[in-house]
Amino acid sequence: MFNTTITHIVCLVFLAFIVIIGGECFRELYFKFSGLACFLCISYLLASFIDNALPRFRATSAKKAVFITGCDRGFGLLLARRLDSLGFKVFAGCLDPLGADVQKLKNTASSRLSLVKIDVTRDESVSCAQEEVKNNLGDCELWALVNNAGVIERGELEWTPMEIYQKQFEVNTFGVVRVTQAFLPLLRRYKGRIVTVTSVGGRFTFSGFVPYCMSKHATSSFCEGLRMEMAKFGVKVITIEPFSYQTGMTDASNVSRSIKQTWSMSSSKYAGDVYDDDYIDEFSDSVRKFNEATVLPDPGKVVDQMVEGVCAISPHYSYVVGCWEFLFNLWMSRRLPKTFVDFFTRKKVTFDCDLEQYLLSSLKDKKNS
Repeated sequence: MFNTTITHIVCLVFLAFIVIIGGECFRELYFKFSGLACFLCISYLLASFIDNALPRFRATSAKKAVFITGCDRGFGLLLARRLDSLGFKVFAGCLDPLGADVQKLKNTASSRLSLVKIDVTRDESVSCAQEEVKNNLGDCELWALVNNAGVIERGELEWTPMEIYQKQFEVNTFGVVRVTQAFLPLLRRYKGRIVTVTSVGGRFTFSGFVPYCMSKHATSSFCEGLRMEMAKFGVKVITIEPFSYQTGMTDASNVSRSIKQTWSMSSSKYAGDVYDDDYIDEFSDSVRKFNEATVLPDPGKVVDQMVEGVCAISPHYSYVVGCWEFLFNLWMSRRLPKTFVDFFTRKKVTFDCDLEQYLLSSLKDKKNS
């Protein structure tokens, strides 16, 4: 942090010194170049803002079917209800079709909506779901596949067991690959599209959530490559990258359960180490603060962009969904020195600095005792 700060200050002073002692011709050239660079930068940002703000023409829902994974709750459930109301034939993929929320969806939706049992971690389940969708399309074309199913567990890298890594990759990454491969023949036939819910964690890694972010990075990479490979077939590939929103995955009780479950699988391995129940309590408190600082209240905004990805005739490649403050912070984080970004992320977002203070305090108490 210190070296980076000093280096940037020295460079600024050096450039200012060059401008001051440089000749009139040099100064004029310098300011003209700076003005041109600022003009081009502002023009680019303005064009990007307008392009994102302008509404896009949408396809009609007539004789179009959509298959969505992860409709048991959260974004998937909301999207299934929204697309059904827009007139699409919806196949809502659920791990448990008999769940209370799913049954409520079924009872309140139109006859166009069908429930499809699917476990994205099992080849045979995905194959059966694909056959069921294929056999029940009727006179509809498969317009879109929405990869929405996902899981998240919390824990630090050292004491998170391999089973947790594998679980998140199996659902968040390999599940997307498995379902996409199964449905691609139908999508190629109808020149459909694939909409995949990744996360802003696929662009920026947060401590305490690293296995989840790893899986989303991998999924984003898969979608990037798939988009290029499918362009020749007329199949569009779109990613939805939301910040943290208020759903079951971010519910405080589920967050606490997730941390305790991860720790319980490794606690015996670290008996007498720096990691103990008190440390885990401090970590849980830092995650609670992370939730309070980052969870946004209206998941409907994410569903709006998912609908845009499904319906727009010419959709964007990706939609990053969040409030203006978070979007600006993300933009800045990709341009500032990594040393600064890490420091402010630890202090203002993930609250790792609280854990650092806890460790220092614990060490001091041991010395005093």
